[in-house]
Amino acid sequence: MTYSSVSHLFGFVALRICYLLLFNMRFIAQVMLIDADITLPVDGFTVLWNQ
Repeated sequence: MTYSSVSHLFGFVALRICYLLLFNMRFIAQVMLIDADITLPVDGFTVLWNQ
């Protein structure tokens, strides 16, 4: 294993981890937003929004 192949492999693994983190964070944000929409008191929120 030469240095270039090791660095190339590490860069590929880091790129895959970054993609997985971005995808998971987007998915978690969607789930949290859905949960927040479900648990929010909608009447109080609309009253505050209309003021």
